[in-house]
Amino acid sequence: MGEYIRGVVVKLHLTPEQEVMFKQNYGCTRKTHNELLNKYKAKYGDSNKIPTKNELNQFLNEFKKELPYLMETESTSLQQARDDLHKAFKNSFKSKRHNPPKFHSKKKTRPSFRQTIRKDKKPVEKNTLTLRKHGKVTFSTSVEYLDLLNSPDTKFNNITVYYDGLNHYASFNIETDAPEQLPLTGEHIGCDINSNKNGWLVTSEG
Repeated sequence: MGEYIRGVVVKLHLTPEQEVMFKQNYGCTRKTHNELLNKYKAKYGDSNKIPTKNELNQFLNEFKKELPYLMETESTSLQQARDDLHKAFKNSFKSKRHNPPKFHSKKKTRPSFRQTIRKDKKPVEKNTLTLRKHGKVTFSTSVEYLDLLNSPDTKFNNITVYYDGLNHYASFNIETDAPEQLPLTGEHIGCDINSNKNGWLVTSEG
């Protein structure tokens, strides 16, 4: 298996019970980010100090005791929120192109959480995804992506679940063999995507 990293997004189909659990996980992940950032600001103010992962982990353990309901959600999604915040601090202090971390607003922040995948685990079987704490979730996608996700050569790194206000989706971070490279012919083909109302891509070859 190669190390070609790509992302694949599928649409999830939840049961009413899973709908409630997902929304709780979204809320707990957002709460974790905000509480970590709040504890950082309480300790360091607006300084340029980058917190270490150990410091953020200590903050995480502290407010998990203060907010015991966080213990009911999937644990690695909270750890991912901690790691994402640490990365955001590093990026903002490394380059002015990255803004300092901000508090996540319920209205303006897309609800999401991410789970890591244990080594050599296959979370997908046919059109069913198994998530820790949430159980089995069915999904729909193209035949091509379905084959890719079920391939024994596909390695799963993590899964990000998010909600766009209408539907829930899972975005897979996977490693696969590099796609086949077509040989160069030295010829050029023109393409026109506005040539008709049906949305077909028409080439100069017809």
